[in-house]
Amino acid sequence: MSAKNVANYVTLIAFLTLLAIPGILTVTGHAGADVPFIERTERRHAFVAPMVSSGALVTGGWERDLDRQVADQFPMRTAIIRAYNRLQFRVFNELHSDQVIQGRGGWYFLDERKYITGAIGNAELSHVADVYASRARWCRRRNIAYALVFAPNKSTIYPEFLPAGLAVALPSPLDRLLPILRKRGVFTIDVRPALKAARGTGEMYSLGDTHWNAAGAYIGYTAIANALKSRAIHVDAIDPATIHASIQIEDADLYRLAGIEDVLQNRWVAYDFPNSSHEIPSASIGDKGELAEIPVSATESSASGATRLVVFGDSFSGGLAPYLSASLRHVVFIRPRVGEYSEFTPKTLEIEKPTVVLDELVERNIGEGAQLSVLPPKS
Repeated sequence: MSAKNVANYVTLIAFLTLLAIPGILTVTGHAGADVPFIERTERRHAFVAPMVSSGALVTGGWERDLDRQVADQFPMRTAIIRAYNRLQFRVFNELHSDQVIQGRGGWYFLDERKYITGAIGNAELSHVADVYASRARWCRRRNIAYALVFAPNKSTIYPEFLPAGLAVALPSPLDRLLPILRKRGVFTIDVRPALKAARGTGEMYSLGDTHWNAAGAYIGYTAIANALKSRAIHVDAIDPATIHASIQIEDADLYRLAGIEDVLQNRWVAYDFPNSSHEIPSASIGDKGELAEIPVSATESSASGATRLVVFGDSFSGGLAPYLSASLRHVVFIRPRVGEYSEFTPKTLEIEKPTVVLDELVERNIGEGAQLSVLPPKS
């Protein structure tokens, strides 16, 4: 047998083996959706086909639904996707992702082009203002102080590292939104000037992640604490002299979304400081109704004063959590469900009885405010 025939047989056997492995895994019960990978990397829920309806039978929709479910449950799906992503990056320096943008100087950004180019209309911004004005009004009627803060996009603080040809449009949607909110009586905290001023002290965000690191979150926290104190709200300031900074290698969401988390390492600025706070059971956690599926955590500390804070936030509020927990006697954190935004649950506030509510939303998600509901005027 010639060498060419041997090579052909080897190739055929390898190909048939690759085809057979998923089938064998399926038969032996190893098929199933990799839910953590789909939710963390693809930022969606694993697809589950609905019950077949008469309409789906007529239109063939049941076939599409079944195909989507089978595709999500295909054995080795995660391994194949990761291998392909690594190959694309190592060989061609390309990202097989529609969620991540490769910037300059080794910086990566979430694809925020709708926000960056300012493609958010005035009607959307007006609705967003209505949403937060209704929340502020709800709190004001119950003698609860309300403050709204937007965590800046990475591209807002480091626009020069965006890829060539992509620039942040000015005024940005947040620039346009803030005056509307203030005109409607919403107390807003703009942390962008403080973060931009602190750039010379080191990285506020890391190369491979969308979020502010510990240094950036601390600057944001300081701006928030100062703004709250200007409203006579007691906050125990964290002494910067007690902070010990270090560099760690941490998981990075942009590397993960691009499928190159095991190719590049993300350098992360971490802070350590004296912190008397500890987690406690929250009254809201025991609720079996509308709050049952909302992630809630609560902390208590030896901070002076009687301020009770409830934070409605997204993943950026996680960076603020250590500082707020150390600075206030009692803090409750409410984060959104996967794929949702900025929960505001009046029932939580009725249970927790805070003196202050801090509403936090990352800047790029302003446009998603169209999904949020305005509270009734008399609420």
